[in-house]
Parts: sequence; structure tokens; C-alpha cells
Amino acid sequence: MKRLLSIGEAIVDMAPSEKAYAIKDVEAFYPNASGAPADVSGAFARLGGPSAVITQVGDDPFGDKIVESFGGYGIDTSMICRTREAKTSLAFISLKYDGGREFDFYRKPGADMLLKEEEVLALFVERIREYATLKVLGYHQKEIRALIVNENLIISILGVLCGVGPG
Repeated sequence: MKRLLSIGEAIVDMAPSEKAYAIKDVEAFYPNASGAPADVSGAFARLGGPSAVITQVGDDPFGDKIVESFGGYGIDTSMICRTREAKTSLAFISLKYDGGREFDFYRKPGADMLLKEEEVLALFVERIREYATLKVLGYHQKEIRALIVNENLIISILGVLCGVGPG
């Protein structure tokens, strides 16, 4: 089965302990590791597929929470970077009486927003080393080339899809 690799934000959703209140009136919140890329990777992992997330979290307890939770969901966390430059992003959520939701984000900037291109490229350099290992193990050049072409195609398509929507 193909491996799913998602790139993007990692955030801790602070879910309310009770419904029908504004954020300012909620008595307690419970942390849940989240972020759209991780949600997709987690769903894929639950279906039995191998998945990983490229993101960045703070070198803080909420970053630990994300790494531990994602790993528990079956997501490969080896490509999650850590930083001391910013804290892990948080989103406080309330579920209003009318069914609506209220959000208050703490990410000005959050660690996930500071992930640098060089760090992502370094992760791909590590993948090149893996391909070199495949060659040493006896895989044929044609097989390795097909793998690289397919991965680059998938990454390019994801880049277009992720860039077109927000842009």
C-alpha cells in the first residue's frame, strides 16, 4: 500500500467540558491533538494505511501531547520537527447553544507556522539516503526511479492542491 504523507499545521484543540457556553463561560477545557493534515493521516492509518505528518511543534508539553497522540493514532511522527522559537499552537473551542462554534486561536505565531523550507528539504534528503540504501540492498534502478517519480508526482499534486485553495 502507498504511504500517505501530509504537510501542514499541528494544533491542540482545547475542547470544552460543557456545551452551550461562550468560551469565556466554559469552566474547563480538554486538550486534543489535531490539525487537518494529521486528521487525514489518522483516518488513513485507521484504515490500515501507512501515514506520516511533516509539521513543527513547540518544545513544550503541548508539543509532547501532539507527538504522543499522533503516534498513538498510528501516524509516523519521525518527520515532526521541534522548536524553541514558538509554542505549540492552541485553539480554544466552545459549542454554543444554537449549535454554532466559537474559536480563539493562540498562534501568533505558532510553532507550526515557523516550519522552514530547509527543514522540510532536510527530511527529503534523508529519503534520498533511504533510496541509496535500497540500491545497496539490490533493488533495480528502474524500481527506485519509479518510486522517486511517483513520490515526486504525489508531492507536486499535493503542493498544487494545498497552494491553490488558500491562495
